[in-house]
Amino acid sequence: MTKRTGRPTIVLVDDDPRQTRGLATSLERAGFETFTFRTAAGLGEWLADHEADLLLLDAELPGERGPAAHIRLCAEGLLDEVTPVLIVSGYMETSDVVAAYEAGAWDVIVKPIDPRILIAKCRGILARTGRLPPASRAAHRQR
Repeated sequence: MTKRTGRPTIVLVDDDPRQTRGLATSLERAGFETFTFRTAAGLGEWLADHEADLLLLDAELPGERGPAAHIRLCAEGLLDEVTPVLIVSGYMETSDVVAAYEAGAWDVIVKPIDPRILIAKCRGILARTGRLPPASRAAHRQR
């Protein structure tokens, strides 16, 4: 596995490049390293050689639903079950939210996403999982 920088790595998987680009830019400005993919297959190839600190996984990806992709990637050993996963969707029925949590998602976020809320959520999750560097953790607590 390759770890690129000292910054936490957030991977965004969404088939809407405008949505992904905007969120990735906001997360990068907040000090995160980001990688983006349009499919779960692309994510799987990347995970074979890299590790993520947190995943933002769209609920409705081409060819595979986000929760199903999460389960498959864990089963294939490409993703460990402790890596936080946030499922993102434009709209979700209650049954979809339940399925996301049962698949191991830490949380569900409904679009449109306010970047400030996403950044705060990511920082909080990464701090609780020990995936936020000490300097970033101190800054997170001071806010």
